[in-house]
Amino acid sequence: MATLDRFRQKVEQRDIPQVGHITISMGAVKMGRETFAATMVDQADQALYFSKHNGQNQVAFFDDLVLQGKIVIENIKTDEISFF
Repeated sequence: MATLDRFRQKVEQRDIPQVGHITISMGAVKMGRETFAATMVDQADQALYFSKHNGQNQVAFFDDLVLQGKIVIENIKTDEISFF
C-alpha cells in the first residue's frame, strides 16, 4: 500500500508539459494462488471504480474495502449454471 501511495503522490507532484498536474486513482488486490486470474482482475477493477467514485486521487485495496463493508463479495451459485 505504501509503495502504491508513494507512486500516486509522485504523479500528483509532477508537472507535465502542456497538461500541468494530474492525479491518479488505483485499485489493487492481493494475489493468491487459490484465486483465479479473472477473479483478481475483477476485484482490482471494483477497487479502482470505488477509488474513482469516492474521492479520486487515492489507492483502494479490495480486501480493505470488503472488511470495511464498502464492497460485498458476490457468491456464485453453482446450481444455477447450465451448459446446454
